Parts: sequence; structure tokens; C-alpha cells
Amino acid sequence: MVAAGQEGRLTHSFYVGYGFSGILIAFLARNNPIAATCAALLIATLFVAGRSLQVFYQIPFAMVQLIQAVLVICVASSDFFIRHRIRRVQAGD
Repeated sequence: MVAAGQEGRLTHSFYVGYGFSGILIAFLARNNPIAATCAALLIATLFVAGRSLQVFYQIPFAMVQLIQAVLVICVASSDFFIRHRIRRVQAGD
């Protein structure tokens, strides 16, 4: 149990960032439960890799958050561009 960890009680630092991560995962998965599992694994891998980079290479954790932001922007823009395609109109035919 998490509550019976090192401190033996539930602390405020336990749930920091989980709300944003949950929204991010639901957005990336587009509310599909199977895709949510894949997106959660992707985000978890990103968090673990970010912590490792922070420890071994002194890279700030803000870089991981920047990568998450770029990922969300790419998914949102791809969805926008798929829905609003610009089509060429042939003149003269």
C-alpha cells in the first residue's frame, strides 16, 4: 500500500500531478480504454526516463514536461488537420 510506505501515512505530495496526467492520458487515448492503457504506459515511460535523465545527466524535469506539452500539441494539431483538410479546387474543369 502506498499509505504504508516510508512515511506510513498519506501525504500531500502523493497526488501531485496525477490530475494533469490523467487528463493527458484521456486526451491522448480519446476516451478509449484500450488506448488509455497504451497512453498510460507511454506517459509512465516518459516519467521514469525523465527521472533517470534528471539523476544521471542533471537534466531538469521541466524538459520532460516540455516533451509532454509537445506531444499534446502534436496530437491536438493532427486531430485538427485531419478534420479540417484543405482541398484543392481544379480551375477550368
